[in-house]
Amino acid sequence: HGLGDVPVGVWIGDADTFRPGVEQLVQQYPNTPVHRVLPGGHDGSVFDVVGADMLGFLAEGAPVES
Repeated sequence: HGLGDVPVGVWIGDADTFRPGVEQLVQQYPNTPVHRVLPGGHDGSVFDVVGADMLGFLAEGAPVES
């Protein structure tokens, strides 16, 4: 994969039109520590709920400056 060993977080709505492709990514890419399917589509009904989780996931992977 072109992603190397970069961890990928997935938050997606159960009615999202991108869901089939996302599910394929999750099946084929072994480093997907977060995979949440929530009610909703590709819109604010999902994004508003997962914003804090996404920021936390990104912060965990950010390099620490010394």
